[in-house]
Amino acid sequence: MTIKGKLSLTVAACVVAAIAITAAVDAWFTTVPFGTAVAGAVTLLAALTIASMVGDRFARRLSTLEAALKALSEGDASPPLDGIGAGDDIARLGETVRRCQDKLRTQLELEARERREIEVRRAAEDARHEAEEKLAGELGRVVEAVTQGDLSRRMSLEGKAGFHHTLAECANRLADTVDRVTSDLAEVLGAMAQGDLSRRIGTAYRGRFEQLKDDTNGTAEKLAQVMSRIIETANTINDTAREVAQGSNNLASRTEHHAAALEETAASMEEISATVRHNADNAQQANTLSHNCLSAAGDGRIVAAEAIGAMRRIETSTRKITDIIGMIDEIAFQTNLLALNASVEAARAGDAGKGFAVVANEVGHLARRSAQASKEIKGLIAEGSSEVRDGVDLVSRAGSQLEAIGAAVESLTGLVEGIATATREQTIGLEQVNEAVTEMDNMTQKNAALVEEGAANAAALSQSANHLHEMMAFFVLDIAQRNAGGLHEMARHLALIEGTKIDHATFRQTVYDTLDGRGNKEADQLADHHGCRLGKWYDGLKDGSIRSLPNFAALAEPHARVHESGKRALRCKVQGDRAGAQTARADLDRASEEVLAMLDDLANDVRTIIHSRPRSAA
Repeated sequence: MTIKGKLSLTVAACVVAAIAITAAVDAWFTTVPFGTAVAGAVTLLAALTIASMVGDRFARRLSTLEAALKALSEGDASPPLDGIGAGDDIARLGETVRRCQDKLRTQLELEARERREIEVRRAAEDARHEAEEKLAGELGRVVEAVTQGDLSRRMSLEGKAGFHHTLAECANRLADTVDRVTSDLAEVLGAMAQGDLSRRIGTAYRGRFEQLKDDTNGTAEKLAQVMSRIIETANTINDTAREVAQGSNNLASRTEHHAAALEETAASMEEISATVRHNADNAQQANTLSHNCLSAAGDGRIVAAEAIGAMRRIETSTRKITDIIGMIDEIAFQTNLLALNASVEAARAGDAGKGFAVVANEVGHLARRSAQASKEIKGLIAEGSSEVRDGVDLVSRAGSQLEAIGAAVESLTGLVEGIATATREQTIGLEQVNEAVTEMDNMTQKNAALVEEGAANAAALSQSANHLHEMMAFFVLDIAQRNAGGLHEMARHLALIEGTKIDHATFRQTVYDTLDGRGNKEADQLADHHGCRLGKWYDGLKDGSIRSLPNFAALAEPHARVHESGKRALRCKVQGDRAGAQTARADLDRASEEVLAMLDDLANDVRTIIHSRPRSAA
């Protein structure tokens, strides 16, 4: 509740008390309506004013009360109540107003004290809030520095006490611990980046930091073991590749001789195939001829059979003719007898029978001629029958011979057909053999090419194994090896040079990808020529035998141009300067090619140094 509200309630209470006192004195104040404390006071004053009109004696007293009541309504208890008097209702009302003023003063003093306490608390709160904001800002700057990798920033303990001092100490201890842990990790990982796998973290930690330490040391240990095995494997691969290369060369030589022999064999098989194919054609022609002969023999057997049948029919007809001629001969004989008898009878008849005798004589003559002709025909028929029998016998014998010839021709045809079939099969087989030999020749030629390629690959593998062995020399696997120096240290330099060639090819490709829209690198994100691995090695190298090399001294200028042109190309891209980006890209190309060529030459120079030193130098 506000002070004004409290004053309103107080004034209202005073008015009510005044009305009650007035009502007790004067009967006409039996009822007094009021809405608010001020309204009731005004009503009461109006009534008192009206009552005071009776005399001036009450005017000043009422005016004093009115001023005091108005001041009370406004929260002011300072107006004095002198001259109110005593013993009447106005005096009692003045006493009531005085008590109200006392209560108001007390209330105002309490509120003033409360306001002072609130202001003190607010000031303390503001100071605390300001200190907390300052602490939070300082802590935020430390945390921001830590997130940015700056572990050197600490919170100041000056002017801090209690919780703030404790919090600052805890934050500083946390930063110290993280700094030690990251420093140890950076030392080990930096050594690993330089190929030294013998570094370990020896500081004792607790909790996750101890686990991180164990994992880092375990990683270095495992990596050293893996690299040791890789080196052993590289040596094995190198030896194996050398043996494979020798074997491949021998195999290539034998395969070449084998291919030449197969080529000659293929040519011989082609000639044999041509000869067998010609024989197959001749055998096919002979088979055709034998089939023709067999057909002719069959036709001859048929003709012979028909001739034999005709001869037998002729023989049968001859026998029938012989029988008929025999009957004619019998008739002629009978006719001759009749003619003789007729002659005898005509002789007996005398002259009357002379004509009949002439006829009988002619008939006898004809009968004799018929008998003679019949005899001659019979002889001819007998001779023809003999000839027919001989012909039938000869034809039968010819048919038998033809049947034998047909059987022989049929057997010969079977043999010729078998020979032709076998020759065809031989031709097909020889063609298949020839195809197989040709395919073997082609495969042998391909195998010879593969063997030559394998020999080349084996030589490349041997060279790669040597290169891998050189690169593995970059790693120091134990403390003894790190302290040995000599050839091993030189081999580490050689491996680092080979590795930086890959680094700079990757650097150039990163710039190209960003310029072509396939990457989002910024110029400030690219290392300068002192921050890359080659630059760190170049700046920190102590070995005078390498620093004195001409290629080493000439490497600095183009190496700086590589990084400068790469950064310049990306800045031009951001600025929208396409022509400048293309110019910087061309400069990067030229400088990169120079650096890679110099690194190759420098690597060869280091190899020369390694080969020139005795092995005992290791």
